[in-house]
Amino acid sequence: MNHPYRQNNANSGTVISIRGSVVDARFENQIPSLIHILKTGEEGKIIIEVITHLDSKTIRGIALTSTKSLALGSRIIDTGHPIMVPVGKTVLVMEMIHNIVGHHEWASIFCGIGERCREGEELYREMKTAGVLNNTVMVFGHINEPPGARFQVGHTVLTMAEYFRDDARQDVLLLIDNIFRFIQAGMKISGLMGQLLSRFGYQPMLGTELSELEERICNTASGAITSVQAVYVSADDFTDPAAVHTYGNLSSSIVLSRKKEGICGMGLACSAL
Repeated sequence: MNHPYRQNNANSGTVISIRGSVVDARFENQIPSLIHILKTGEEGKIIIEVITHLDSKTIRGIALTSTKSLALGSRIIDTGHPIMVPVGKTVLVMEMIHNIVGHHEWASIFCGIGERCREGEELYREMKTAGVLNNTVMVFGHINEPPGARFQVGHTVLTMAEYFRDDARQDVLLLIDNIFRFIQAGMKISGLMGQLLSRFGYQPMLGTELSELEERICNTASGAITSVQAVYVSADDFTDPAAVHTYGNLSSSIVLSRKKEGICGMGLACSAL
């Protein structure tokens, strides 16, 4: 695949001004759109985002990387798109559904707890495009719904998973995104009920509520439920009660580091193998 910086037919311009992280460039043919990403410097390693149009041919951008090696007159390429992040949990979810469910005839259930409506709709379209939707049940408790609905959606999908395991006698892949929103919903319900909150404002029955959900994920003679869960760790603090209780119920974990480009500090964990 050709790198955008090496494409001869790419929309290109010339760097005409450099003031620290502020870079101006002139495009004779077509001016890049606002928020488009431009690449310049050696091998296109200097990344610039278009902030404003100074005139019909000149843009002003902010460098997202160091401009130390950038020189006046350097060629600059319009990638034709804004910042894009292809890696993360959605890609992992689709890959797992495709490779596990598609090849081994498992039932797949996706549970979105506290998802935004837009995120749910985007995930639906991405999974449809990837060709994994026919093997998947999707259940959402959106972030704008009452905490009772967001809390119960977790138990709802477990009931569905138990049906596929016990009645349909199928192995089940259960994906939950994310389990921290289940805890948050329980915390809000606890506050509405007038219960005395515990450490960091969590509900006093945090451990019990989480265990009642997680312990339903198990194997029987008729089939197995394997759960992969996204875990948001509040303030990256693994000593937070929500993180401690969550990881205490899981058999293994993978931490996605913020240090890697495009990864947003999420954790994935398998509950039943």
